[in-house]
Amino acid sequence: MPDAFESAALSMTKWMHDGGLTGSPVTGTVTRSAAIFRAQWMFLACPAVTLLAGSVFVVMSIWDSRRKRLPAWEGSSLVTLAFGLGEEDRDEVSEAVESGNGYVMARKREEKGEVG
Repeated sequence: MPDAFESAALSMTKWMHDGGLTGSPVTGTVTRSAAIFRAQWMFLACPAVTLLAGSVFVVMSIWDSRRKRLPAWEGSSLVTLAFGLGEEDRDEVSEAVESGNGYVMARKREEKGEVG
């Protein structure tokens, strides 16, 4: 019995290859796949804001270094501190870098007045 099915399958395959279906058109419906993407733009807001803030920080760091005529601070984390400190502390950090020392001593300082 399996030989009969195999023989029938081979005969049908040969008939299709020889052009058995070309003479009679077939009508029907064709289904095609299409990939549809929908962007969720709000998920990109946080990375975009982070990229923008980082770019502004880099530009401000370069601008401040050129304004003060300081050498490039490639391997130093002092540039990060310089923008988060007060005017007096920023000047102290700048002086330490200019002198070539590169070290700034931390000290506790108490001041009276408002915080903010």
